[in-house]
Amino acid sequence: MDNTKSLNLVAASSQFMSIADASQTGLEISTGDFTIVGWVKFDTVAAGYQTITCKYDNSNGKREYFLFMNNDESTIDIGWRVMDATTGDNEIKSTNQADLVVDTWYFVYAYVDNTGNTIGVSVNDGTVSTTALTITTHAGTGNFGIGAQNGAANFMNGNIDELGIWTRKLSAAEATEIYNSGNGLLYEDYDAGLLTSLQGYWRFDEDGGGEGLLDETANNNDLTNNNTATFVTDVPFTGSIAYEIIAAVGAFTLTGIAAILTSARNIVAAVGTFTLTGIDVALSRGKMIVAGVGAFTLTGIDATITSARSMVAAVGAFTLTGIDTAFNIGWNMVASVGTFVTSLKSLFIDYWKDEAEVSTSWTDESAVTTTFTDESAVTTTWKDKD
Repeated sequence: MDNTKSLNLVAASSQFMSIADASQTGLEISTGDFTIVGWVKFDTVAAGYQTITCKYDNSNGKREYFLFMNNDESTIDIGWRVMDATTGDNEIKSTNQADLVVDTWYFVYAYVDNTGNTIGVSVNDGTVSTTALTITTHAGTGNFGIGAQNGAANFMNGNIDELGIWTRKLSAAEATEIYNSGNGLLYEDYDAGLLTSLQGYWRFDEDGGGEGLLDETANNNDLTNNNTATFVTDVPFTGSIAYEIIAAVGAFTLTGIAAILTSARNIVAAVGTFTLTGIDVALSRGKMIVAGVGAFTLTGIDATITSARSMVAAVGAFTLTGIDTAFNIGWNMVASVGTFVTSLKSLFIDYWKDEAEVSTSWTDESAVTTTFTDESAVTTTWKDKD
């Protein structure tokens, strides 16, 4: 499923999403670790705050956390604030990127690390800004909100998409995986590790049946739409697959590139080189390797074995060994510039057939002379052109 919609909020119309505190499950920090990730885009960046998400009502016991766009007239960044049960708080701002601008999607990562006594926030997988956690976090009684503080202040003017909340600290590597070089990672491509301790996830892919309000997790933290916020086709990314390797049952090794093995047995890898050994595989998305039964090693180049069992390679050199192979019509193996070596077995030709013994010969462009007899015997002679 591709990403097709995002939540659009208009501050002037006081639009926001909410869940009453008594109706939410797992959306509070309490005294543990906590992470929020999501994508945001602002239509305005005027002085002041714009709420991304929070559990916050401005009174003691109800203030818990607040993730927001901050414009204090000196910087425009993402702010992350956590509060104790009285009046104490800790706050950090994402100072490791240029000022935020309008009409640009940003990936936001914010966490509470009660184990390490820090809080942190970053934008677009940049360097995390951190500060010491000196207060005692708690489970506040304020309502959960997206786009406003308790439905009454600091309304957001812009879009939010693919928002998730975990009751653990996601590692920097996990945040990088979800950011996916700006291409994003769809919820259905999350592996078991990323799904661990995920308490709420909202895709905002509304198709007219209320889907945009639904929580993807088993907690059913479904949202209430206040003042008719809408869902629009402006999204930070549409899908998360770049190069996909689909493997049959068995063991394999992938080396030389950062990669992800999903629950659907897909490997999603960034641009780069890799070696795959020991199993029948297919490399899709226009750079496809389709192999029959047998073991092979492919190194150094994008290549294709087509349904006609011909091989087409881009510029460069590679080696293919150890597998049943057949030439295409004309006994040609097709390659572009570069060299390759293939070891072949069980080759056959079935379109020069004759009841009587027939001798056929020709000379191709490379001055190769080949002689065929009937289908029970084949004699082949290669002659170099002098």
